[in-house]
Amino acid sequence: MPTEKLIPWLWFRLVALLAFFIFVMTQQMPLVAGITLILFVLTAFQLRTAYKNK
Repeated sequence: MPTEKLIPWLWFRLVALLAFFIFVMTQQMPLVAGITLILFVLTAFQLRTAYKNK
């Protein structure tokens, strides 16, 4: 799939993960929040790589 088509979906996933992270932290579930944070960092790395390869 071309990188240009992935960028909007990566932004959507980044925002969704951030919202989920905030929700999980308000529910006081640190393990799930940690996993979400790892996924957030991986998505940010994918987004940066997608912009580099554009």
